[in-house]
Amino acid sequence: MAQEIELKFLIESGGLPMLDSLPVIGKRLRHAPRKHIETTYFDTPKRIFSDGGFALRVRKQEKGKLLSVKQAGYSGTARGEWESPISGDRPEAEDLAATPAGAVMANAESGDELTPLYTVAVDRAAFLVKEGSAEIEIAVDRGEIKHRDKELPVCELELELKSGEPRQLFALARRFIEKAPLRLSFISKGDRGDRLADGSWGHPVGASTPRLAAEMTVAQAFRTICHTCLYDFMLNEPAIEDDGDIEGVHRARIAIRRLRAAFSLFRPIVEDRDHDRLRRELSWLSGLLGAARDLDVMQVKTFAPQVDAGGAPLGATSLLAEVAKRRRAARATLHDALNSSRMRKLLFDLAGWLDHGEWLGREEAKEPVLARAPKLLARRFRQLRKRARHLVEADAGQRHEIRITAKKLRYMCEFFSGLVTGAKRRRRFGKFVRALESIQSALGEIQDGAARAQFLQTLVTNMTGDEPASRAAITAFAAGVFTASERPKEKKLVRKACEAFANLADNRRFLKAA
Repeated sequence: MAQEIELKFLIESGGLPMLDSLPVIGKRLRHAPRKHIETTYFDTPKRIFSDGGFALRVRKQEKGKLLSVKQAGYSGTARGEWESPISGDRPEAEDLAATPAGAVMANAESGDELTPLYTVAVDRAAFLVKEGSAEIEIAVDRGEIKHRDKELPVCELELELKSGEPRQLFALARRFIEKAPLRLSFISKGDRGDRLADGSWGHPVGASTPRLAAEMTVAQAFRTICHTCLYDFMLNEPAIEDDGDIEGVHRARIAIRRLRAAFSLFRPIVEDRDHDRLRRELSWLSGLLGAARDLDVMQVKTFAPQVDAGGAPLGATSLLAEVAKRRRAARATLHDALNSSRMRKLLFDLAGWLDHGEWLGREEAKEPVLARAPKLLARRFRQLRKRARHLVEADAGQRHEIRITAKKLRYMCEFFSGLVTGAKRRRRFGKFVRALESIQSALGEIQDGAARAQFLQTLVTNMTGDEPASRAAITAFAAGVFTASERPKEKKLVRKACEAFANLADNRRFLKAA
């Protein structure tokens, strides 16, 4: 197996002409040899290879056809790669035998044959440069991904390390992103093609389960978890552009929340001089996603259902208009942030820190993850237990803290679901996670009601230009919709959270065998 180490950047609008001004690239790009490349990707109708974490492709070359088997999905900047020449237009079982994909093919069911899914056709300009002692290939691809009558444009800058240290690859890339709108992406052409083919490109996607292995070190597991979260975030970014679809922001927010949970869980091991800065930047991004999400829910899920029998909105139209205006403003702020230099630097710095941060030199990072993970999770459980001990008497702020702690612990446990073995331990694990979900749900419902009431109270207080009668109607509408039924539910929801916490404690023994 060869390991491909590369950085892939999406060239954002207006960025292509700016490549000429970049150090090292400049004139070399204009005079670099160009070639047209067509690559066809294959899988079975049941997608057994993409589900197994592989991408199969056949590229037409001047000297024949080249088969490539690559690790697919959330692998960060490095992934396994197996290449060999083939004689036919599509891979055969014997072509795959010497690769991990051979075992997948051997287990295929009868009739589950390889079929072409989509084609990537690009014009490539490429050349080699030196960065210190490293040799790096710089390539610019322009073209499209094609599936039947659908297409996705391709405009990318790729930096592939041919020899030398990854640090040198990042050092060269940093000089580029400081001068041009280049956006790091973990989403390969194959990832986009797969989703173009199944119709999911541009639509929200749920959280992925990190592909952890029992033999991994703490460092390998942490990097895999973070790469998975970043991959999920990047997959959901196109869906954020659709202001009519509120799930894109929701799913992207969950991806960043999960990433922040990983930072919290592994903090005793990965904290170094860059950790807190990156954590603050992720908090900035999470806050923008949260503000947009809250207003999405306020307008689409809270106000939209409030209509009379004829479909007309109930209550004061000025209030509804104010919420819509604030939602548009939060969305615009989020869009500007996602396309900012600050965001581009955050993604790049995070990838570089995961690949060669100071924390990687610690002895704890080299420990087996199976030995360390239970201790980390148990520590977080003790924090939750301490906070939830007086749940019944807790005030709104304390309940909010308990809910956040339970949610983070749920994310943390889910990272390791693939490492929990044995029927008994898996049952305990499932009950443990479901109990955390129940705590999060019950206390979240209380928190949501309080947040809605506070939001509307602030909104009504700050609104101007309405006649007293109109303001009275607004106030009555807010009170009728949000406060009349909140208080009676509260005791019932607290009891539900307490019952879930008792079930959580009963199944905490899974932590010793995670």
